Amino acid sequence: MPIQHRFPLFCLDLEGVLWPEMWQSVARLTNIEELGLTTQEIQSYDELMHIRLKALESSNVTLPQIQEIIESLEPLDGAKAFLAELRKLGQVVIISDTFVEFLRPVLRELNNPMVFCNALETDEKGFIKRHIMRSSIGKKGMLAALSSQGYSVGAAGDSYNDIGMLLEAQWGAFLFAPEHIVRQFPQIPDMHSYDDLLSYWRHSLH
Repeated sequence: MPIQHRFPLFCLDLEGVLWPEMWQSVARLTNIEELGLTTQEIQSYDELMHIRLKALESSNVTLPQIQEIIESLEPLDGAKAFLAELRKLGQVVIISDTFVEFLRPVLRELNNPMVFCNALETDEKGFIKRHIMRSSIGKKGMLAALSSQGYSVGAAGDSYNDIGMLLEAQWGAFLFAPEHIVRQFPQIPDMHSYDDLLSYWRHSLH
C-alpha cells in the first residue's frame, strides 16, 4: 500500500479551464469553420484531429501561422490568481490534449507549470502531417499512475476527454463545462468559478 503524500496534486485541463480554446481562436482568425469543433462536441479525439488536419491542409495553413495566433492569446480571466492560490494547497499539473508546439505563451503566462501534452509532426514547409499522442493510457491513465504513487489527486476539466480523469481522481470536478456534458455525468461535481473549485478542494483536504 503506497504512502499517502501530505502534499496533494491538482491536475487541470488547459483549454477552457485556464486558457482560451486555441483551435477556436484559430478558427475565428482564419475563417475555417471546422477548427471551431472541440471535444465538447466530438468525443473521439482522433476523429477531431482528423477533421482539423484535413481542414488545415485544404486551407494551406501552416504550424507557424497557428503559433502566431496562439502567441496573441492570454489566460482566462482570473486563471493566474487561481493558480497562485491553488499552489498554496499542493502541486499543479496540467494534463492536456494540446501540443508542445503550442505551449510557449502558456508556459510564459502561467508561471511554467508542469504540462503533459501531445506533439505534432510537420513537413519541411511547416504543414502539420499528423499528431502524436503522449501515451496510450490517456488522461485517466495518467491519474491512475499518479494515484498509484501515493498522491492524493484532485482534477478539473470541461470536456468529454476529461471524464475519465475526473472519475479517477479523488476530488474530480467539472469547471466551466457545458450543460449537455454535465447532465450526462451527474456524479461529478459541477463548479462554475475558480472560487467554487478552490472551496471544494479546500474542504476536501480537511
